[in-house]
Amino acid sequence: MYNYSYSYGYAPAISAGALVAVGFGLIAVAVLMFIAWCRILAKANRNWWGMFIPFYGSYLQYEVAGVPGFFWTSLICSIVSTVITGIIPEIGGFLTVATAILSIVLYIIHCVKLSKAFGHGGGFAVGLIFLNPLFIMILGFGRSTYEG
Repeated sequence: MYNYSYSYGYAPAISAGALVAVGFGLIAVAVLMFIAWCRILAKANRNWWGMFIPFYGSYLQYEVAGVPGFFWTSLICSIVSTVITGIIPEIGGFLTVATAILSIVLYIIHCVKLSKAFGHGGGFAVGLIFLNPLFIMILGFGRSTYEG
């Protein structure tokens, strides 16, 4: 009797195509960042193949910046937060927020130290903080040299 079908101009084929394109773009950026980190480790005379080993690659990234203790700090805080949240769920929200804030602070310090390790200043550190993939590729594929 009544026809309630409406067309809102939505084309699912276009949306699916855009989603696939974005997915391939993200994969391409991830692969380029992985290769850039391998080159950064090679510039710093570290084992570039260490990026293929889980946790060891992350440790090497912190080591190049000169803050290997931050890796252990963030790893231990994440594990402790997860365990305590599982045991006492009432404080889980607080621990999650506290761990997130600590991770952000450690990330900012890591970016500043990484910038200094390659002889760059505060502007490059801000770039590493806010446009990390781009500036990691600049460090890996550019002419930056590791100063330690």
